[in-house]
Amino acid sequence: MAILVQSPPTIRRINPKKDVDMTPQVKRIERQLTEKYGPLLTKKQLADLLHRSNKGLDYTLSHPSESDFAASLYRMKLRLGRLIYFRASDIAMLLAGEESRDAH
Repeated sequence: MAILVQSPPTIRRINPKKDVDMTPQVKRIERQLTEKYGPLLTKKQLADLLHRSNKGLDYTLSHPSESDFAASLYRMKLRLGRLIYFRASDIAMLLAGEESRDAH
């Protein structure tokens, strides 16, 4: 009889190289966003942060070819089931004018 031994799950960072590429300004913005919203922002929180309505943000996300900003936000969205989130680190880079190349 064989005994199966499973190794414990490993914890990995989503973007391990991201800390190296961050400028002090981006780190400051990310810290502020994380303190206020946590590591992930909902669509509603992002809309409030950008002073946009929820429908306005939905329109931007559904038309990524209309502007570079819309395309950047579209690449940054993170789907968990039916919900859409945005990483605070990605939004910090976007707000600082240093769009993340690792955004999905």
